[in-house]
Parts: sequence; C-alpha cells; structure tokens
Amino acid sequence: MKTQILLLANSKKPGGRCLAGIRLDTLEWVRPITLAPHNSIPVEASLKAHSKSPFRPLDVIEVDLIEPIPFKYQRENWVCDPGTITEVGSLEVESALAQISPKIESQPWFLQDGKSRINPEDYVRYKTNAPSLALIEVASAEIAHNKAGSRRITFEVGKFKWDLPFTDDNYAGEDGKIFRTLLCLSVGEEWQPRWEPTNQSWHYKLVAALIELPTIHERRDSELPADSLVSICERRFGFTPAISLDRQQSMRFSSSGWFYQGNSILKCPKCGNGKTEVIRKHFKKFARDMHYWGILCPDCKTAVDSKEFDKGTIRDLNDRLEKEHPVDQVCPSCISNLRNY
Repeated sequence: MKTQILLLANSKKPGGRCLAGIRLDTLEWVRPITLAPHNSIPVEASLKAHSKSPFRPLDVIEVDLIEPIPFKYQRENWVCDPGTITEVGSLEVESALAQISPKIESQPWFLQDGKSRINPEDYVRYKTNAPSLALIEVASAEIAHNKAGSRRITFEVGKFKWDLPFTDDNYAGEDGKIFRTLLCLSVGEEWQPRWEPTNQSWHYKLVAALIELPTIHERRDSELPADSLVSICERRFGFTPAISLDRQQSMRFSSSGWFYQGNSILKCPKCGNGKTEVIRKHFKKFARDMHYWGILCPDCKTAVDSKEFDKGTIRDLNDRLEKEHPVDQVCPSCISNLRNY
C-alpha cells in the first residue's frame, strides 16, 4: 500500500536507521520497519535518490507499507519495502504545523514518571500495545555532548527535568541552548547496556529529532495572519501578548480565524486586573459550531485560554457576552454559514 508520510524523525539505531512520522492519509503515527535485525531501515533507503543527503524532519516520503506488526512497546510499527521509499517533497514549518498540531501532547504517558528508561515488565503488567512516539513543544532545550562523546538533550516537561539521548546524528546545529522547539520522542527497543551490573534490560526514552520553531517575536508582522489573536491584539490594543506554551496556546493564538467579541470584567489570572478583553476563534467539533477563548489583559500584557478559569466563570462570561455581542453575529464563519443557509 503506497503511503505518504510526513517524516518527523530519521535517527540512528543498530543496523541502520529508524524512520517515523505522520501518515498523511490517516494523520496517525507510523514507524516503517523491516524484518532485519533490530527492524532497522537500511541506510541507503534513508537517503534522497539524487542528492544522497539524508531525509530530514518535515520531508514528505512515499513508501509501500505491507502490514502492521505492532509490538507491545511500539504499536506504530509497519513492515515496509524499503526499496520503495521515495522523496515526494518537503513542507515549511507553518504548513507542517497545520498537519501535526493535533499530535502535539503536553505530557506523553512515558514522560510522567521522571525516569529515563522503562522496565520491559511494565509492558506485560500495564502497557500492552502502548504508543511509543510522541511530539511535544518545549520553551527551550539544551544540547550537549557527554564524556563518552554522545549527544544528549535536556528539557523540562511538567515537574521533571529530562536528560535523554539525542539520536538524530544528522542534526547540523551546534551544542547549546535552543528555544521554542518541537521534540519527536521515541521509546527504543529492549537493550541491555554493557555497564548494567545485572542481566536487566531496558527500553530507553529517546529524542529522535527536533524541529526549531520561530517565536512570535522573531516573526515579522507579514508572517502572522492578520486575523491571528496576536495580530488583533497588536492592532487593537498596541501590545504583543506574552503567551504560555501550555496546551499549544502559542501555536493556536498565532493561527488565523480569530475575531474580537468584547470586553469583560473577568479578573486576569496573572495580575488580578478586573478589565480584560475577549477574542474568539471558530472551530467545529462533532459537526457543532464552537469557539475557542482568548482572554487578553492590557495591564500585564498576557493572553490566556479558558483553561485558566473554572467552567462556571466561563459560563457566566459567555452568558453576559451573548446578551451584548452574540457570537454568531460577530463570528465571520457563523455569519457566512447563515448567509449560505
């Protein structure tokens, strides 16, 4: 079955390469494998046909997927014919984000314990057919070589600071700190390190690739949609809001489709100011018209979503705004739908 994949990792592993990405037909994770030792992809199949340079994150490839063979620790595995891997093209970061943003997690299951490795017995007891790939956005990360010459990457997720192997040996960036980055995480195959004093083997957690993202302040106005929350805030209120990376707020507030609904007396959760501004964005869920929330505070110059407030507070705010500025009368998408009805 010929399948196009938005590649998010091309990393080293014993015997060859590990490729992973998002299927463009189902938008699900997939890891093409072979039946060779370690299920690795041959190195030559991970190179572009003409330039012989390695495939990189955000390249689109096509490959013949033969059948799924999920392992207990890697459910995304599909046996493929590596000889059919071909280059289709490449996506810019902004175009890729439109495809992969639903896959960005705040804290995958295997980053919730603070441990850098997983006991294989855990899969027997708890995690049958567990996901082994994840994409997260971090505000910053730092790359460094350890004493053995291996590259490591440190970053923070939740209450834990992580120090994990960085297996993208084709990454051309230098050691040091990087900002606003997508990390492609993977759980590796079972392995017994030579320094392990017992016969215990482990599944190590890895960072297989990174994708550096532009910060809002690095982007020129022309690169931000005119109807992004950030652009509306800058035009209407004269400041660029500070935005948390939690729940992909930075990405969402930089996207198009936002509109101003009105002001409120909702207290800012950051500074306590009692005058805030409300900006909304249309989306559909189960065929229902719905609207994201963006709450701006002109005092501390921040933007937050509705998760910063309890449900009752947002319900009361919605009731008041619906009396003064009904959303279906100010939302461009809702107005367009009514005209076409």
